[in-house]
Amino acid sequence: MPPLPGVGFFLTTRRHGYSQGGYAGLNLADHVGDDPATVMRNRHHLMAVLGMADARLCLLRQVHGVEVRDPANTPPGAIAPEGDALVTDRPGLVLGILVADCAPLLFADVAARVIGAAHAGWRGAIAGVVPATLQAMVTRGARREQITTIIGPCIGREVFVVGPEVRERFLQESARYQDHFVEARETGRFLLDLPGFLRRQLVDNGLVSDRIHHAHACTFSREELFFSHRRATLRGGEPCGRQMGGIYLA
Repeated sequence: MPPLPGVGFFLTTRRHGYSQGGYAGLNLADHVGDDPATVMRNRHHLMAVLGMADARLCLLRQVHGVEVRDPANTPPGAIAPEGDALVTDRPGLVLGILVADCAPLLFADVAARVIGAAHAGWRGAIAGVVPATLQAMVTRGARREQITTIIGPCIGREVFVVGPEVRERFLQESARYQDHFVEARETGRFLLDLPGFLRRQLVDNGLVSDRIHHAHACTFSREELFFSHRRATLRGGEPCGRQMGGIYLA
């Protein structure tokens, strides 16, 4: 991952937490059925490891949309607002995105000291969460050619099976997006390259390719490291925690 002077970032796994059962490890989500006190213990542990115990962890009620929030507008202790991206130019705020197959996107313009974080599954990606986040950063003084982006662990293209309606939704936006689908073994279904599509969106929205970095880790395939909502669903809806991608101004 790239060095970002004056900016800290992280991508968690499920290891080293206190949750038990299907949530075993470092589950950081309080909306999935895990014990709330244990989730808070996991979050405090994370912030301590980061050396940010006195900072505020800023989260969202993620809905696969395009709403961008400024966490400075949410008072400490208030209910997390609905949204799928956070952007700020203020230190002392840790922007966190919860995921379990969707991609956490982390953004930083080091020179302008503007950062962002976005939740990008296929629904949010095609709806436009990437351009919405970038525009919010530019409004605060960031320059697109200076923004570094990290695409965190997410479901990989080898296993992300989707129906024809998903492919059709992408093709409604652009016929070029056919490049991100290949036929799956199941008749009439397709494999979607989500991280590849996100990289394309980032470049199409003015970012420099060399400043886009991908963790190259599949959440579905690496059960020992990551929670996966799709894996849990295919097993009959077993409990599933969430890992986190986050970024902050040091």
